[in-house]
Amino acid sequence: MSRKGLAALGAVVAVGMTGVPADAGPYAGQHRYVDTIKVSIHGADGATWNIQVAARVAGAVQSEDDTPLLVTLDRCVGKDCLAVGRWRQAMTNGRADVADDLSTGTIESTVMGVPVKVSLTATTQLPIANSVNFGFQSNDPTYVHPRADYGKSATGTLLLGRLACKVTSGVLGEAVFRADTNGPNGDSRTAPPRTWPVGMLGARASC
Repeated sequence: MSRKGLAALGAVVAVGMTGVPADAGPYAGQHRYVDTIKVSIHGADGATWNIQVAARVAGAVQSEDDTPLLVTLDRCVGKDCLAVGRWRQAMTNGRADVADDLSTGTIESTVMGVPVKVSLTATTQLPIANSVNFGFQSNDPTYVHPRADYGKSATGTLLLGRLACKVTSGVLGEAVFRADTNGPNGDSRTAPPRTWPVGMLGARASC
């Protein structure tokens, strides 16, 4: 994105933040990220568990540290799916890396007592995804969350305990500008529980 485009987005954020309480902790910054998108696990209970693991790597400028590990989990029986968790944890017990050219990305951590490792490699030399989201909420004009991204499709593996799952539609990307008047955790994720849900993992689970 051009400097003029970034400046325009910055102006939008500045306007939106004027109506935010001082303790709301608005965020603005840059980051790279590695994201598995959806990986399906055949659970020990016979259901399909769709998991998404992503992590952020700090860019050159951030108003505050925001480099979490993000886990999204759904449980599906047939075509009926139920959201199980939208979790966020600090990377204090692991690390994430994304190459400057978005060619590779890795995550290594422990989630709910189980080792998790992601390894992705870009499938293209040039970014194939570009997006700009101005982030207006019509029902709450004081809340804005604009961002501008570009990314590369990627494939690789997700290791979850003893399971080795293929990642076929991952993304290696960079948010060249991201802001949120509600703070870095504007998506309202919660801390993960101590253990994975009953029925997901076990001797009968597979990818």
